[in-house]
Amino acid sequence: MPVELKRRGVLATDGPISAVECGKKTEVMINVDLPSGPVTFYAPDFAKVAVSWADGVPEPKLSGCKEWKGRRVKLWFSPTPGKEYAGEISKMYFF
Repeated sequence: MPVELKRRGVLATDGPISAVECGKKTEVMINVDLPSGPVTFYAPDFAKVAVSWADGVPEPKLSGCKEWKGRRVKLWFSPTPGKEYAGEISKMYFF
């Protein structure tokens, strides 16, 4: 369930990644399994997404994004009403 942050309009949520689409330049589309079901998030330019990861967790590289499936992630996003995805990703933390 998304949690609103102090910065206006930014939400955060976490869960396992159930699907990843990448390969179109630096675009990334991921599904995160939430208690209510899978939710889709989008990054038009992954190079602009702040990415971090826990100690002992492999570094998440765009070149290996297909391998993200099954990994747990916390992400911060701006809601995108009317789009085919729930939000645009601004930050990701893999754990």
